[in-house]
Amino acid sequence: MSKSENPQLQSIKAQANTLHRLLNIQQHEALRIISKAFYHCASYEDLRQRIKDNKTNSRWFEIASISNQSSPEKLALFKKYVPIFGSRLSEEILCNTNRLGLNRLIYKIFNLTIPEDTLEHIFPSFKTTGWEALVDSEIAPSSILVNSLQLNNITYRLLAIRTFMPGSWHFDTPEHQTIAELLDPQTAEEFIFCKFSNDLLKKSVFEYISLVGTLEENDEDFDLPDFSLPFVALTNKEKQYQNLLLELLKITGDPSHNLDFYPTPMSLKDEQSTYLVFGYPIGEKKSTCVNSWRALPDKDPDNDSHTIILDKQTPVALERISIDKETLQHKGQYPEYFEEVRKLLSIQENFSYAINDDKKTPKLIFFRPATQLDIKSDLELEIPKKPGIESWTIKVTNSDFLERIINKIVRSDLFIYVDKYDRQKIICKLNLNTKNKTNISALLKISSSKSFTTINLIESTQSIIHTSNETTVYLTLNLAFLEFIKLINKNKIISSIRNGLINYVKEGTLDSIALSGFTRTNISTNFLPTLPKEESELLNSFDAFNLNLSSFFDNIIDNTYERDSF
Repeated sequence: MSKSENPQLQSIKAQANTLHRLLNIQQHEALRIISKAFYHCASYEDLRQRIKDNKTNSRWFEIASISNQSSPEKLALFKKYVPIFGSRLSEEILCNTNRLGLNRLIYKIFNLTIPEDTLEHIFPSFKTTGWEALVDSEIAPSSILVNSLQLNNITYRLLAIRTFMPGSWHFDTPEHQTIAELLDPQTAEEFIFCKFSNDLLKKSVFEYISLVGTLEENDEDFDLPDFSLPFVALTNKEKQYQNLLLELLKITGDPSHNLDFYPTPMSLKDEQSTYLVFGYPIGEKKSTCVNSWRALPDKDPDNDSHTIILDKQTPVALERISIDKETLQHKGQYPEYFEEVRKLLSIQENFSYAINDDKKTPKLIFFRPATQLDIKSDLELEIPKKPGIESWTIKVTNSDFLERIINKIVRSDLFIYVDKYDRQKIICKLNLNTKNKTNISALLKISSSKSFTTINLIESTQSIIHTSNETTVYLTLNLAFLEFIKLINKNKIISSIRNGLINYVKEGTLDSIALSGFTRTNISTNFLPTLPKEESELLNSFDAFNLNLSSFFDNIIDNTYERDSF
């Protein structure tokens, strides 16, 4: 590296070199990806020219030379950019991780100390005015908390409804924790409006844990005893909040149908107070806590949910629903769901149809408890859907093997094989050393704003061992594989599988591939020779008990791929 080289360029090259090393991708691809994902340049050449012309006043170049010795303000700015970097990086390459691992990767790329893993470092954090108990003579003290925040110039009222979820308490032993989790509500109806004192709750739970421990000592096959809290009547207002809790869980999802729908509670310092949080727009005075936010590019532009953190502590789901500003109606998918949400919001105190008017479609935003599914989904990395654009990726278990197959296809070094059921198949024949792995899966994924297609490019593999050193492998290829190579340059495909690249083309470019991937029609044999008779008979012997059900499983192959995102 030249001593006179620009310090910013030196830092950027070091970042690309780290990406190259950590993900085992080619150096030139690492430079391209870093230039696009972190510095919003069209290419590495574009980035070099900007630095040469001293056109680096963009905010993204501010962090090029960041280090652990940088100012707290600069490190805080970097932390703010990390989710954006992660989304842009995941648009370019399969990173073999989820969003949590991707954040760690970004800190490594910049040679910065990796912060402790918390949801706050993954999801955006919103400031609120702070929780206060709702003072009402008809409501038990601290059973309802109120709060507010301002988001994109709209004020939201937040409610926290107290419920009984002892599995969220902290216990000294895993055994006690496990028993307490058994007492958690399992259906929406079991989430009660909780007005009991902390002392009563703590006493009841620990007595139950002690009883279970005693029974377990005497009999390993004992039946769990019943648990119940004392009956207590609810006032009319408390019943309203109990109903609100049930309606909220209808929207969130009943955990008895799917444990992934289980809501995440907010816990106070005393731990025995667990709450589920709900929020909606109001027309009152603006909150003193101002937050600005926009959806990440890998989210649906019209309707989606996002895990956010309140005051660096509580995960909740922010849900956006597209809405017509004139009619206040939702014209998109799931109209029944929108109607349930609208009914719930419309009966809330001071509710206002305050519309988050972004550049695309007006949105109605509300807050609900984050479920396990919300958090899990938001940790996943998804390729963004862009209007007029479709993406393609190839996930492969053996890229060296697949490259040999691609070269065979390009040379038309293939055969037509007619099985005993008179079905024509395309065969790729390879002679390998017995030390080589012969199993391979190659999955082509095509995605756009309108459709999603997954195609197995290799339908089956048969291996015949001749000697201790030689194996012949017969691979049945999907017709879509041949169509794909006609449309996309061979070198681009090989670079994609080598580096785990995500590629973008004009929407509709790959329509013929999707069609051939699922249509089982006779294939013209004019351009390919027929597999020799003796080899056809050999393959027929393998097919004796094969009813060719593979077409039913095209989309559910489960393999460990060299490159993936989670």
